Amino acid sequence: MSESSNSVLSILTGQSWFWDPMQSNEIRLHPNGAGHLICRYETQVWIMAELHWRSLRPASLEQVAATTADGLLSEFEIEFRLSKRQTPETYVPPGRRINEALLTEKAFEPKLFTVRLERGSFLTQHDRTGGRQGGDASRWAMRLVFDKSPYPKPEEWKEMTSSLQAHKMWEWSEFCSHRLPEKGLLAATWSKLRESFVS
Repeated sequence: MSESSNSVLSILTGQSWFWDPMQSNEIRLHPNGAGHLICRYETQVWIMAELHWRSLRPASLEQVAATTADGLLSEFEIEFRLSKRQTPETYVPPGRRINEALLTEKAFEPKLFTVRLERGSFLTQHDRTGGRQGGDASRWAMRLVFDKSPYPKPEEWKEMTSSLQAHKMWEWSEFCSHRLPEKGLLAATWSKLRESFVS
């Protein structure tokens, strides 16, 4: 980040937040209270839904957070309310069931979270808990740590399938943003390969 200080709100809404380095599982928040929540893994897609969010104490998000020192920048409470509307500009194959087709009505009730905003050099929760902690794992400058997962709890799914039991997304509670420059030979090689495919 180029500036040495930003409001908590500007950091929170400046970029998407990801549970995994593939950027498949995402929270996106906008300053106007809109946003979206995405939950997927490889070929599985469960949630691609808009959400509404608000701070219980808006002044806490207007505080200026110094972004030159590592550590805790802020701790605050926010409320999420998941919508049944599919996230715009996302494609779901015909016949694929997502959102309210998989979730009970309780999943769409407002949920209150206590969230920590931290600065440092973080692995995603996916990499940290999956054993991928080598020098080539991508690192991120910002992290949101929720007191409980923003994904629906087990009892909020209509059917507990084997894939849900395997992934346990209701335990996913850390989301990273602001990817740091990659380091290491392998990371640099993969970065060049990605660029060649894009160009």
